[in-house]
Formats: sequence, C-alpha cells, structure tokens
Amino acid sequence: MSRALILRAAGALTLGLSVFGSSGSAQEAVAPGTQPPTNSSPDDAPPPDVPVLPETVVTTPRFPREPLTADTVISAGRTEANRRSVGSSVTVITEAQIQSSGTRTLDQVLRTVPGLNIAQSGGPGQPAGIFMRGTNSSQTKVLLDGIPLNDPTSPNRAFDPSKLQLDNVERIEVIRGPQSTVFGSDAIGGVINIITKRGEGGTKFGTTAYGGSFGTYSQSATVSGGDGRVYHSTTGSWFKTNGISAAAGGRERDGFTNGTLSGRYGYIISPELDVDFVWRYNEADVDFDDYVGPGFSLADAPRNLDNQSFQSRTQLRYLQLDGDLEHKVGFGFNKIHRDDKTSVFSPKFFDGESRKLDYQASLKVLSDDWLTNTLTAGYEHLDEDAVQENTVVGGADSVQQFNDAGFLQSDWGLNDSWFVTAGYRHDNHSRAGYADTFRVTSRYVYDDLGSAFQGSYGTGFRAPALAENSVGFGFNPSLRPERSRGWDLGAEQRLFEGRLTLDATYFRNDLDDLIFFDFNTFTLQNIASARTSGVELTGKIDLTQTTQFTTSYTNQNTLDGSTGGPLLRRPRHMVNLRISQAFWEKRANVSLGGRYMSQAIDFDFNGDRVPLNDYFLVDLSGSYQLTKQIRLFTRIDNLTDVKYREVFGFGTPGIAAYAGATLEFGP
Repeated sequence: MSRALILRAAGALTLGLSVFGSSGSAQEAVAPGTQPPTNSSPDDAPPPDVPVLPETVVTTPRFPREPLTADTVISAGRTEANRRSVGSSVTVITEAQIQSSGTRTLDQVLRTVPGLNIAQSGGPGQPAGIFMRGTNSSQTKVLLDGIPLNDPTSPNRAFDPSKLQLDNVERIEVIRGPQSTVFGSDAIGGVINIITKRGEGGTKFGTTAYGGSFGTYSQSATVSGGDGRVYHSTTGSWFKTNGISAAAGGRERDGFTNGTLSGRYGYIISPELDVDFVWRYNEADVDFDDYVGPGFSLADAPRNLDNQSFQSRTQLRYLQLDGDLEHKVGFGFNKIHRDDKTSVFSPKFFDGESRKLDYQASLKVLSDDWLTNTLTAGYEHLDEDAVQENTVVGGADSVQQFNDAGFLQSDWGLNDSWFVTAGYRHDNHSRAGYADTFRVTSRYVYDDLGSAFQGSYGTGFRAPALAENSVGFGFNPSLRPERSRGWDLGAEQRLFEGRLTLDATYFRNDLDDLIFFDFNTFTLQNIASARTSGVELTGKIDLTQTTQFTTSYTNQNTLDGSTGGPLLRRPRHMVNLRISQAFWEKRANVSLGGRYMSQAIDFDFNGDRVPLNDYFLVDLSGSYQLTKQIRLFTRIDNLTDVKYREVFGFGTPGIAAYAGATLEFGP
C-alpha cells in the first residue's frame, strides 16, 4: 500500500465521521443520472420545481440507491459483490422465479433450494422449520433487509417461514454454510436474506387476486416508483384459506388468515448521503390441533393462535473518497406478539422485541486492474426482550439479554480471477459470554474453460434463547453457546457456450454444545453433538431459446451424537426437477416441477423413532400475458394427489388448484 493511500485513508477515517460535512471536491461532483452544468443561457435552465443534484464523481452504484443487477449478491459479505467473486454457496431466488412458480409464501419457495428442507406441521399457516444442510431450524438466521426475524419469544429463537407473504419482495438470497463471522448468532447453517422491492421509474399501480382449493382467496395491491432522487414501494395483501386438518386424519379444518402491509422508501439527500427506510406489519390468525387423550396423540381441537409482528429499519449512508469509503449506520426493530387464545395450561401470550444498532465502514484500499482489496469493519449492539404470562403465580415474566460485537473482513481479488475473503468477529453476550468466530472463502474462475472452483471454512455459534436461559420449562442460566465448524468445496462448469451449467459441492458441519433437555436434571443442558455432511449437485440447461430445464440433488448424511442415529426430519435424498416452456413469443409459459424426498425419520407419539414414507410430488404452473396490463396465471399443487408426511402425525394437502390475474398500470 502506498504512503499516499495510507494518508488518504487515515484522513478519511479521522474526519469522515462528521456525516453532514462536505469536502470541496464533493461540492463539484455530479450525481449519476444528472448532467454537468454548461454555459447555456438562463432560458435553458430547468424550472425551479425540478430537483437538481450537485455534481459528484461518485460512479459506483449501491443498493438501494441503485437497483440490484442480476449478477450482484449483497448477503454474502454485507457489501455488494459480483457473483463471480463469492466463495460461499449462494442461491438467489428472483421475483421472476417467484412469479413463475406461482407460490406466495416463503416456506413454499424455499423448498426448491439445494441443501435445504422445510418440515411443516400441517397445511397453510401451520408452523414450519427450516433445516439447512442438516442443521437445526434454530441455526438458520433469517433477515428482512438486514433486520433479524428470528423470534426472541420462541422456545429456541427459530423463525417460522409459513406466515411471510412474498408480495413486495424483490429477491431472496440464501447463503449456505457458517455465516456467524458476518451475521453473528443463529447463522450456523446459513443465512436467508429477504430483500424488499425498490421502486423505480414512473409511479405504477398493480393488483393481484387469486383463489382456489380449500376455500382459498388472496388479493394484493402495490404502488411504486422512483427517480434519481427518491424511490418508494408500498404493498398491502390479504390471504384467507379454510385449510386442512392439521392432525392427520382429522375432520375439522384449521383455517388461516394473513394480512400484510409493507413498504420501502428512500431519499438521496446529496451525492454523498442517502437514507433508506423499510417496514413490514403482519397479522396472522391460525387454527391448530393439539395433543389430547390418555395416549397424548394429535387430534382435532378448537385452538387458535393470533400472531402480530412489526419490523422496520432505518439506514443512513455517507460516501467519501469519491465513493471508495462507505459509512452505513442502521437501526433495526422487530416486535412480535403471540396470543394463544384457547390455552389452558401454557402461557396465553408471548411478547418479544429485538433492537439492533449497527455501524459498518467499507474502504476500497486497492483498485488496480490486477489487484483489488476492500476492508470492511463494523460494530453491532443487539437487545432482546421477552415477556410471557406466568400461569403459576399470575402476572407476567419479563427477561432481557444483549450482545455487543465487532467484526473485520478483507476481500481480495487478483486479475479478476482469484478471489479470497477472510473475516473475524468477536461477540460479547450478556448471558452466554464470549464467542470468537472466523471465516475464509476462496473462488477461482477460469474463463477460458468456463470453470470455477470455490471453497470455504468457518466457525459459527448460537447464543441460547431467552426461553432457554431465562424463562420457560427447564431453563438454565448457565447454558453456553452452541458452536460449529463447517467447510465446503465446490466446482462449477459451463458448457455449450453457457447453455449448460453444472455445479457440485461437498459440505460438512461439526456441531458441539448443542442444547437439549436432560431428563436427569429436568433442565436444558449443553450435552449434545452432531455432524452433518453431504453433496449438493445442481444443473441448468437451455434446451432451446424457449425451453429450460433445472435440477438439483442433495445427499445429506446426519449423525446425532447422543443416539448414534440420524437427525430428525432430515431426508437423506432430496431431488428437485423443473422444466419450463415458453410459447407465443414468450407471452405464455408452462412449468412442470417435481420434488422427491426419502429416508427421513421422526418421533411418534410414544417418543420412538419411526421412518417417514418416501414421496414424489408433482406441481404444474402456467401464465399468460393477455395484454401489457393483464397477466393470467394458474397453479396445481400435488398433481398426482400423493399422501405424504413431513412431520409425524400431521396432515398435508392433497391435490389443489388455484388461478388468478395480475393487473398493472403505469409507465
């Protein structure tokens, strides 16, 4: 590093925290999308009601100031990166893919991700767990535009994806493997980041309505737009279904209603300064069944759970050194209320709240044609609160914990072919103590052969939830964090001028100090260990200009260190297939998909391990662009009406058909 560059960086870091200050060069800068001043006459000047940004030399687009591009990933390292430079295993689900599949909730769309399994206890709206690369559902961190969604009031802080509607979602990024160095606790298996739409262009209005089996009806409306100075996107949606019986063989349907309001708004205050605000409110009401009778088996029961949640994040960004130095300050908020209206013995209400303040600075140290380097450093403070009814003495129990963390990451690129990322993080948890994690990734791209090779190694941790160390049955204030070591190696090959892409990855995770209930002490203890390993294979081929085939296969081997057997609800084999065909100058599209699961086990009502039946599901979806403003779509789930189970004792939907239309107006 040259002396001039060192002095430049030091001066920026010393003086750059006065966010609202500006340098002389900034005053002469030209914002992207605006024209520099000329010697034109006053008559050529724009009218006073048209905003004109000062000049800037900042040219690097950044989300959400600028829209995301197809080859950009923002979740792998908390900074924007080209996909070719990311050494972690990444799956990006775009808005177009969500629309093509016809799915409308997060749990449905995640079922096609390699290395990931969803196990749902019943039909729509019933609790669902995410098992990424064989790790526990509590070991996957879920974010909404950087806001942690994991529920601080749940028994293990796991996130339930069944109630998150995908209206107003631009993309979903799934990063597999330990990510605690970047995202802290809960990111042992990986991270799922849901990214809200950023409005652009003239103001547009859209509405979607559909209905079908099980008395299902849904409607949503969106208003969005943006220009070089502001952007906005606001969506409201409503979903209702009579559902199926959550208990397998039950006759009483367990209904589900879900209402969501969400939005994203931004303002580019100056070429160096912008602000972004994201929010989402959800209210979901679900009926469910319970364990009854002397055999403690699952059966029809008139129980109901009301869920309310609100999330928001405000982010302020400031750029220096012609955009080479970026400061980001954000505050995220997540509030959850659950009310078990028909509970007799357990607490009836649970209130949880998390607040996160974070600061991040990224500096482009080197940007030569053959060598690049970016340093990223940050600090986070997270507070978690939980309140639940005390059914023994009355009133409510209120508990709290917090965490402070600092991290440092360095990204290197050599000749735009070899990329290395190394990072370290230190967490100081108020109840669980210290945790130090690190991560190293590497990716080498050989363009002449269409090949790429990548690998990663990292450590992870999960701090105990408040329901594990502070309140709830069997809680233990002495619990330590769960810890892990994970690595993967992969190769990618493109053939036939890029029409065929093949990818293969081997992964392994070793987990220690897992928290389980100890029947000797009747408390939770760090007494378990586990191992998961496997292979992820994916393929994509453009058979013709209008025909595309995609497939993925995951073979995962899990070991429960306590029993010597496999972990529950982790199928050994998972296969996804899909072929899509476009017609009539791509105005129409038909997609046929298949999903196969085999060799999964679960507990029965006696606590014994039992196998779940293998199954193969087929779905069919299609759409037709009737006019520029009207798109028709339809979907058939479980086309062959297969009887299957994802969780022992719980029902699953049979064949179901849905149809609807989307209307869009505006430029």
